Amino acid sequence: MILLSETRGYHLSYSHCSRCKKVIMTLISLLTMVPTIFVVEPIQRCHHYYSNNTKHSYGVALAFTTNLPSRNKKSTSLYHSLLRESTIKHSTDLVADIHAMGPPVDLQYMCLKVGPNDDEPTSSGSASTTTISKSSRRHPPVILLHGLLGHKRNLASLGAALHAQIKKKRDIYAVDLRNHGDNTHDWRDHMSYSHMSMDVINFMNQNKIEKAVLIGHSMGGKLASSMALSHPERVQGLIVLDISPIRYTHKDTAWKSVQAIVDTLDNVDITKFDKKSELDLHLQESVEDPSLRAFILTSINSLKGRHNDDEDNNAHALQWNINIDAIVQQMNVLAGFDVCYHGSSDDASLQHLQYEGDAFFLNSPISRYIKHSHMETIKRHFPNFMLTTIKGVGHSLHTDSPEATVELLKKYLDR
Repeated sequence: MILLSETRGYHLSYSHCSRCKKVIMTLISLLTMVPTIFVVEPIQRCHHYYSNNTKHSYGVALAFTTNLPSRNKKSTSLYHSLLRESTIKHSTDLVADIHAMGPPVDLQYMCLKVGPNDDEPTSSGSASTTTISKSSRRHPPVILLHGLLGHKRNLASLGAALHAQIKKKRDIYAVDLRNHGDNTHDWRDHMSYSHMSMDVINFMNQNKIEKAVLIGHSMGGKLASSMALSHPERVQGLIVLDISPIRYTHKDTAWKSVQAIVDTLDNVDITKFDKKSELDLHLQESVEDPSLRAFILTSINSLKGRHNDDEDNNAHALQWNINIDAIVQQMNVLAGFDVCYHGSSDDASLQHLQYEGDAFFLNSPISRYIKHSHMETIKRHFPNFMLTTIKGVGHSLHTDSPEATVELLKKYLDR
């Protein structure tokens, strides 16, 4: 049954169709010259925005669109000329890209493995110590990418919920991005999204991961978007939590607040404090939100034995597990959005890059990191995107509304 929707597309029941019917539906889309919306199930409390649609639709079904092929032969030819061969067997290009930007960081990580009984314990380590489990090779793994000032444990609860609830069982990895978390063995001065993409590609190569679904929050979402554009053949799916692939400036209230927090941390000498509670009290004047201060304090390690006579007198009670100096210096880079394609990251090359897979953007109506003015940019790079707004949540939507976030991600991963 075909119903004309208020979003100028056709709603087609897709979740339980045979392959033949799915092909027929796609042909109908091409013949009728409208985008097709494949309906899965109704999701409440969500506002969905589909690519190639001019109206918003409230409380409708979670869906992904297939867009008509471009009729501009010149632009189509240019796009295909930019695409790499869709195979993992292009290690020469990857090695050339990596060495042009210096060796990648050996990212530290956590992993929930799919075992014979789907109940394997958590494993952790560096990118060179674990191989993918045979039982989950049918479904590409998920890689969780945290935000600025965060670490892999920020997304641990999200990863555990997905691992337990998704029907299509997958290995789920959470990594520490460069200059964050347990990567203290290899701090770096540079942290563009191109650099961080090479780190993740290296992580995937070391763990024999051909393709993965990337789920990135904030900075991690920009990284996931950059990687999808530079290495689409390695990205099975893309989920971006509350960030746009654009350059933020001081005019953007959301980014301005991030810059203020980083500046505050840069001016704090944590060696003067013995306990996190003392630092928390000190930060109250500049960071009023207690949940935000709690998040900041997760980037600080408490070291025991400062006043022990047997310990080094120069040891400090508190220590950063982020490279705050490099982050301060790289804030202008992190505010932007860069993609390294065959060693080039200039804006002209970026304009023509696309990721044709399903891209799912989750948005907070409060944080203002994703605005209506960003839609054209998102649509240009991710023609098969859907934007869903979860009502009443802030920037950390996976912690503000974990049930709704997990439910939406499950629909994407099990589609």
